[in-house]
Amino acid sequence: MKKFLLLSNYAPKPDYKYSSTNCPLKHRVQAHDRIYALERYWPEGVLWQTINVEDFDYETLEKKVFNEMWDAIWLSGSPYSLEDATENPWIFNIQKLSTKLLECHQPVIGLCLGLQLLAVAAGGSIIKRRTHKKGEMSILNAAGQKLVKTIADHKNYVGNLPPSVKVLGSSECGLPYLIQFNKKVLGIQSHPEHILKSIPEQIKSEKFWGDFFKKVVS
Repeated sequence: MKKFLLLSNYAPKPDYKYSSTNCPLKHRVQAHDRIYALERYWPEGVLWQTINVEDFDYETLEKKVFNEMWDAIWLSGSPYSLEDATENPWIFNIQKLSTKLLECHQPVIGLCLGLQLLAVAAGGSIIKRRTHKKGEMSILNAAGQKLVKTIADHKNYVGNLPPSVKVLGSSECGLPYLIQFNKKVLGIQSHPEHILKSIPEQIKSEKFWGDFFKKVVS
């Protein structure tokens, strides 16, 4: 059985417009459940442990993450963004921890904000879009060929990245969506945990993400 750690950044955010429910706590539960469902890619089963990042100071958070060995560490999305850090110190904590995640020997997968945290830790920058990117879209390879259809939900995105970081896939407008930071650390700007409307597209998606995750989590 695999042992996965979910670092959850889904802290309830006042006045945030939640799409599926008006209850922030319910939103967090639903978000966790969608990520837990990714265990379908590992037939031997997965034992999850979840840490709500805002509940701990940095020293405690660091011990909880690095005092155990994990088959994978998942760094979640969030209703918050990096510019919210001044009023929410826990964002500084997870940003600092992301630097260590880049250097650890355990597989790490960052989703949405998780990717952005890793990108900043690697020396990149975050840029805000004029409009919120939301809904189904395609990820393309360097030749402009479609890799997979996926679901986006973000306003910020990754700007410049260090040369050592490899972009594996981009959106139709050229935003980096799949990033390989090193052999063990990957980032995804979209949400592969969400289900597509089209059954044929979802079947293709299952194949793509299954292969993608197993490259870093054997």
